[in-house]
Amino acid sequence: ESEYAELSEQATRKAVSNYSESNIAKRYTDIYNKITGRNA
Repeated sequence: ESEYAELSEQATRKAVSNYSESNIAKRYTDIYNKITGRNA
């Protein structure tokens, strides 16, 4: 069970760091800038 708890904690940490609002907003901004050639 401790292995599961460790894995679960790592997965949660990864999800939080990769899918936080600011990261997603930055990703969308970068994509928008590439498409339009502008800097938002």
